Amino acid sequence: MSNRNLTILAVVAAVVLAWAIVQSRLSNRRTVKTLETGPLIQGLETAAIDRIQLGTGPESVVLKRQDQGFVITDKDNYPAQTRTINELIANCLEIQTAELVTHSPSNHEDLEVTEEKARYLVKFFDAENQLITGVVVGKYADQGSGSYVRQVNSDEVYLAESSPYLQTQVLSYIDSRLIEVDQDEITQVQITIDQDDYILLQEPNETIVLAPTETETPPKLKQSVARQVYTALSSLYLTDVQKASPETAELDFNATYQCRLKDSTVYILQIATSEDKYYLKCRALFTDQTPVTIDRTKVDSEEMLQEKEAKLLARQAAQEFTARHQNWVYEIAAWKAENLTQNLSDLIEQ
Repeated sequence: MSNRNLTILAVVAAVVLAWAIVQSRLSNRRTVKTLETGPLIQGLETAAIDRIQLGTGPESVVLKRQDQGFVITDKDNYPAQTRTINELIANCLEIQTAELVTHSPSNHEDLEVTEEKARYLVKFFDAENQLITGVVVGKYADQGSGSYVRQVNSDEVYLAESSPYLQTQVLSYIDSRLIEVDQDEITQVQITIDQDDYILLQEPNETIVLAPTETETPPKLKQSVARQVYTALSSLYLTDVQKASPETAELDFNATYQCRLKDSTVYILQIATSEDKYYLKCRALFTDQTPVTIDRTKVDSEEMLQEKEAKLLARQAAQEFTARHQNWVYEIAAWKAENLTQNLSDLIEQ
């Protein structure tokens, strides 16, 4: 065979090889098809949801329906915030698709819509532990607008119109606010820790002072520090929670912080320290035991009715507070715990 024929055959072979490579790449390329905008999840019967799983592996969070709401199984069945769960469901249902990107599972890892690589993963199960539906949110699109998404029980991956934000952290489902009181409603604060037992009052000019004793004149206080102690319950938030147990019973709750309000409510907090962490137990008392009676034979004034109603509501609130928190031990931030457990010597001006 002549050199010319050999050259022609070589060129033909190269063209065939190149075409085979192109065909192979085309067959593996993600199919892109423009669709009308629509929801990723076509309806969801929320009443059928019995369990919600967020994420996978050690960081996963499980929310389980109990009574009229949900509890966090990872936190000893602590009540979950209904508001946050409603937001989660709404955000999942609001994911709008713009394009079908692929229907091949071989492309899932590249788009980060596998359960292991997903940015967000939410699964909804029914009472029979059967998967209802869920969403997998992958990486951001190359053009920087939207994310790749798919339903957990489908291979089809879509480009979402915008990048959804889904709460998947456990603390997002806990009402972290323990106590919030108006400092103008506080009448006194008492701290008992080690050998210290002192009471703080606020004078009409808002100066914080020690309650007077029969034997000596109270020393002058550092106002900045004293005010932090006096108003510590104006915003008290938890950082973690666990069920009261034999393990928590071993903690030494040797500090007590009591805050009395004008309406006769007293918040009682016990604080313990262990390995640089601060733990707290809390309850509330309503100290005014005067019976509240409404005499139907006479007409009470509007002011009297309001006073009686306020007293009944405050008493009920104290009872509900204790019932809600009595079986739980909370972890709080170190800086807040320090305000609750200040030694008297740290408050006195030298």
